[in-house]
Amino acid sequence: MKSNSSIRTLDISKNDISVHGAKSIGELLQINSTIKAFHLSNNRIGMQGSKFMFESLKSNFTLTTLDLYSNKIGDHGVISLCESLKFNTTLTQLYLSDNKIGPCGAKEIGELLQSNSTLISLHLYSNNIGHDSAISVSELLKSNSTL
Repeated sequence: MKSNSSIRTLDISKNDISVHGAKSIGELLQINSTIKAFHLSNNRIGMQGSKFMFESLKSNFTLTTLDLYSNKIGDHGVISLCESLKFNTTLTQLYLSDNKIGPCGAKEIGELLQSNSTLISLHLYSNNIGHDSAISVSELLKSNSTL
């Protein structure tokens, strides 16, 4: 995969991928410049695995779609993701539903959305964001012209 130059979409959903697999995925994303859509839903990446993987997004300028539905990345994983997306200018679709994201993670997402101008689709359903955090995110979205 590291040297493959023809694959544009990779779907490895429901493969029981955990921390070690996420680290390998991160390494792949750092050097692979052809994959535009990466689907990793329903794995076990978790908070630790997501940190390894998200670091690679700082230097990946090819990926446009990242599907992380149901990976239990939690607030700490979202914080790592938002930090990486400050540098990433290509990601347009992000699926974070069912990831145990709470108010802290929602706050980070809201702050990212104030300055992010590339995301056009963000999925956050079935998390633990709560009413107050949802209102805060919606307020911060007022300055985002792409979502």
